[in-house]
Amino acid sequence: MSALSLCVSLQTKLKAERSRQKTVETLQKAAHSQRTEAAQNRREEKRRAEKERMMNEDDPDKQRKLEVRMSICLSIIHISTSADIKVYCRTFNFSI
Repeated sequence: MSALSLCVSLQTKLKAERSRQKTVETLQKAAHSQRTEAAQNRREEKRRAEKERMMNEDDPDKQRKLEVRMSICLSIIHISTSADIKVYCRTFNFSI
């Protein structure tokens, strides 16, 4: 094998490796996006179910308490980081 042939072979291998890495990165990003979207859908469904449960409650006092809990928990979610959310929600006995 000549030096030129070896050099071309090395360049081809490097190009193929970069291409593989790019493909893996693209697949990982797509998988991450799908997981993120699925997590968001689960959170929305959980919120919807909680709201439905609140609306179906017959006892007005209990319904008011559920509304207060839900509004506090949603406020915390918008303000805090994910680590803080768990701490606050445990303090107020919420489940998210």
